Amino acid sequence: MRSLKTFKNLLSWITVVLLIGSAAWYSWLTITGAINPVTTTFILAFIYFTISEVTYWAKAKKNKITTGEKTSIWNNVAMHAGYANVIIAMLSVIGVKIWNGSFIADFGAFQYVCLILSAVILVIWKLTDNPQLSYILIQLVAIIAYIPMFQRVLVAENQTESNVMWIAILFASLTAIPKVLEGYRKNKDWLSIVYIARVIPTNTALVYLILAKDVGFYPFWEQHTQKLKAQWYSLCFL
Repeated sequence: MRSLKTFKNLLSWITVVLLIGSAAWYSWLTITGAINPVTTTFILAFIYFTISEVTYWAKAKKNKITTGEKTSIWNNVAMHAGYANVIIAMLSVIGVKIWNGSFIADFGAFQYVCLILSAVILVIWKLTDNPQLSYILIQLVAIIAYIPMFQRVLVAENQTESNVMWIAILFASLTAIPKVLEGYRKNKDWLSIVYIARVIPTNTALVYLILAKDVGFYPFWEQHTQKLKAQWYSLCFL
């Protein structure tokens, strides 16, 4: 039993290190111009995480009053470390965009639609008195936050993203599962279950999309083939 607890604690620390370390590396790639992240994604992600933290701890406080049980920060360590991850990445993305004078230009019609949809959901969230429903609504904002990233990877001629942070987020979410399940057993902390159930599929999809663009898997097979043909043609006629 003690060894199992130690293993869970180790996984929790791995989650924290992965999320903070990958955010630092992602920031470096952004600063050096190696990648061109979508500003909208990180703004919406920051809004989502901020509200999620407030909602989560409000429920934890209510749970302590009604049951006397204290909710551990480690129950949902993936979300808390994810919040730090987003803050670090967002500051670097916005800072670089402002420095380069491209902050406003980074917002297209598609990004504004995502922002408006998120604003509508936030209004509904504000009007509801149900914290559980509020938390689920906020998860919709998180899903919308990924859409501009998907769109840019799909339409950009060259790769604009790095998989380093997104793989780290995915792996960190997987390593957080034991703590999430433990939190549910102890405190009926189903909000952590909802978070994991949302973050794993969305990050899996993004990781695949970025990888597919790099190596030429579907839906980039034809685009990748054309590039290889062009390179082969140029080599043959040098």
